[in-house]
Amino acid sequence: MSKTSKIILWCVLIVVLAMCIVLYIAAKRPAADTTYCDAGKTYAESLRPGDETPVITGGDFTITAHTFENMCTQNRASGMTETVAAQYTLARYIVTRSLYYQAVTDGYAAADAAVQQDIDDTRAAAQTADNREAYEQFIAGTGMTEDAYWASMFETRKLMLTLENYTQAQKAAFLAAGHAPDETDAWHDFCYTLTKAGVDAQNITLAAPYSWTLTRENYNDTGTWPELTQSTGTPG
Repeated sequence: MSKTSKIILWCVLIVVLAMCIVLYIAAKRPAADTTYCDAGKTYAESLRPGDETPVITGGDFTITAHTFENMCTQNRASGMTETVAAQYTLARYIVTRSLYYQAVTDGYAAADAAVQQDIDDTRAAAQTADNREAYEQFIAGTGMTEDAYWASMFETRKLMLTLENYTQAQKAAFLAAGHAPDETDAWHDFCYTLTKAGVDAQNITLAAPYSWTLTRENYNDTGTWPELTQSTGTPG
């Protein structure tokens, strides 16, 4: 996959988390394909006002019907059934938002200056990549100026950098407790315990007819932390 394709994939994952699968497929297609432009249109749609009815309500966050359905649409486009798409969307939002606010509470919030520097570096890389045409098609699809697009990325990139800070700190704690770096199952158990505590702390309620409960059995199948915070942008 080209450098710009990876950057587009990474950026859209942050905002429309499940869209990464669609963009990965798009990266395999000729530049003349409209998928990058269409992905830009979908990104822009996620920013427009929509149905504000709460679907997921936590102590510190709310996911509205507009935001929820936008992500479900992308999941269905990737080949998921309607039921699986809804469950995956619930899992992603519940876990990422719960962990984000736990990370903020614990003092791992990314500094605004660090977030802006990260955005500036990513933008510069996109502008000079070999496959710049794909990046330009994506921006054109949004209907936004390049400045406006990158400005719209600030809060979501702050979320991801905060989760990365949290992951690094917890990995250090895991190793300090005497574990070896290759103890994958123990690491996932460690992460699940922290994740469950973060989710429980939010006292989450879901609008009818939705239901989802985090368990150790479904944890590694939901694309959630720590897999979600890997810098590759690959779905977990």
